[in-house]
Amino acid sequence: MAGRTAYSEQDKARVYVVLAANKGNIKRTVRDTGIPESTVRNWKREFEKAPPSQELVDAEVTTGDFVSDLERTRNLALRTLETKIPTMNGSQLGVVFGILEDKLTRARGLATERTEHVHKLPSAEELALAGQMLAAGALSAARQRQAEIVEAEVRQQPALPAGL
Repeated sequence: MAGRTAYSEQDKARVYVVLAANKGNIKRTVRDTGIPESTVRNWKREFEKAPPSQELVDAEVTTGDFVSDLERTRNLALRTLETKIPTMNGSQLGVVFGILEDKLTRARGLATERTEHVHKLPSAEELALAGQMLAAGALSAARQRQAEIVEAEVRQQPALPAGL
């Protein structure tokens, strides 16, 4: 019976980075790392509770083989794309380049999307209508309150004992 393979904390950090680059896809991560699927699944569950140390992840991102391989392959695809552009459309290499660039961006922890907030003020007509509705509501509440006060019965309270 073969013994279990012992993995280092750096191996876990590498899988963590590759999982991030693959958007959590376990099968791709298994293919990219060579770590057994059951191990990657178990580690992914562990990472949800406690990811590897930031130092190990940073080291993997800056000096790890996966990121280096991505950069090297991306650069090769770019050079190949540049030589083929004059003779063919290069869309296949463009797709490869884009995929590698996306993985590299995620592996480095860079932003992958942008959110834009647009604030729109209401029109003059909408503001006028809102003011009219507010005034009508205030007048209605004032009339109701006035009716409640008029209908109230005034009672004389007994005087408090002297000396208190």
